[in-house]
Amino acid sequence: MLALWLHANRAESGAGKPRETASGFEADQLTAGTNAGKTRRDDLAPADALADMVRSRLNQPGHRAGEALLVFKDEAARLAFLARAGEAGAEVLGEIPALNAVRIRAEDYGRLARELAGRTADYASVGGNPLLGSEPPAEAREAREARPVGTGLLPAIGVRTGADPAWGRGVVVAVLDGGATSAAAPGAGIKYLDIGYGISGPGDDSVHGTAVAALVAAVAPAAGLLSVRGTAPDGASDAFAVAQGIYAAVEAGARVINI
Repeated sequence: MLALWLHANRAESGAGKPRETASGFEADQLTAGTNAGKTRRDDLAPADALADMVRSRLNQPGHRAGEALLVFKDEAARLAFLARAGEAGAEVLGEIPALNAVRIRAEDYGRLARELAGRTADYASVGGNPLLGSEPPAEAREAREARPVGTGLLPAIGVRTGADPAWGRGVVVAVLDGGATSAAAPGAGIKYLDIGYGISGPGDDSVHGTAVAALVAAVAPAAGLLSVRGTAPDGASDAFAVAQGIYAAVEAGARVINI
């Protein structure tokens, strides 16, 4: 995750416009001066410049527009933020309590910038929410030879015909994808875990997840199948959804997770 590290350090030079680096905010420019970890508010960099910096970082290409992933140093800091999120200019979209992680959408960049700069001791990291895609670039696809396998997919990937019906017994395999339909394993059935996106996407969104779940059912007929939809209504996934899906699947007993 592209982090915006907000630890305050004493600025050696005059307070100029906050600079951005390849990895995020330059910490000593975000705030100027600390006292035992507490930022002096009269030393904060210009408010407009801070707001512009946060707006720029949370609206980069390839990220969920206006969203941030906040990781807090401890539970107390996370709970305190949740209580004041509205005042901090943030809409809470989700959280992973065990990781002290919160997903937000910026509603007021000025207030959010003041929150981040004024409470640096509360945060471990702050960053955007990167979109995740599985389709390789066109040039990468063109460089590989494609061969149709028809009904011979399993032998093509090295699976012998007639899998042992006991294979996979006692193992839960989670498929974190667009959501699998019951067609993937009509005999064994699939369990579903909803992390906030429902259990199956509309239209083609569930096709890939169904295909992957069907492969699992063919290779390990006795395995438990757990479908976790990690795609939003727009068909895309992001770093927070994947982290949330992985954690939820592990908590539900998954020993193997396909993403």
